[in-house]
Amino acid sequence: MMIQDDNPYRHKAILDPSGKYQLEWLVKWNEKRVIFNVTVATNGYVGFGLSRKGKMTGADLIVGGVGKDGKPYFTDRHAIGNQLPKLDPSQDWTLHEAWEKGAQTFLSFSRPFETCDGDHDLPITDDVMTIIWAYSENDDELQYHFQNRGGYNVYLLDPDLAPREMNNLRRNNGEEGSTRVFNVTGSITLNEEDFMYWCSYHKVPTRTKQHIIGVS
Repeated sequence: MMIQDDNPYRHKAILDPSGKYQLEWLVKWNEKRVIFNVTVATNGYVGFGLSRKGKMTGADLIVGGVGKDGKPYFTDRHAIGNQLPKLDPSQDWTLHEAWEKGAQTFLSFSRPFETCDGDHDLPITDDVMTIIWAYSENDDELQYHFQNRGGYNVYLLDPDLAPREMNNLRRNNGEEGSTRVFNVTGSITLNEEDFMYWCSYHKVPTRTKQHIIGVS
């Protein structure tokens, strides 16, 4: 499942300083699913995961690659401490494609925003998440202490990547849909001083917790 170049909602990132681990992701808003493509400079296994605080403990992980027999392998795992990631009873990540070419491994996989495996999977929300990445030089043995590993903070559901249809939710001054728009106005008389500080307070028209996704 390749991400097309003309898709306006794709995003790319290089996760490691040497450029050996490249990520591309696409938010499928109508399916409430995120597709991930990773290209890694290795012929060994590839690790990829989601974490709330950048730590292994509690992370939602996959390990995949292409074996010496040319067949792909792919597992949904979770980290519980200073030990090897454990297999999830419910395999909620989906592998779409896997291949090796030269010294590179390519994996395409996806996961819904929410799964029914709340004990082992993290929900994908509009909050910041840490992508945990790792890779090995071989396929033979999964190791806890990856030699090549790191973390990358990202907003996977960045509002800037939202489809154009979401603009329809902003009609009637934001009274319809899940995205609300309200105007803040005020006036001030400037004095003749070189510097002036102005502080004002405004009541937000809601009593529930909200996320501000844009100010203009």
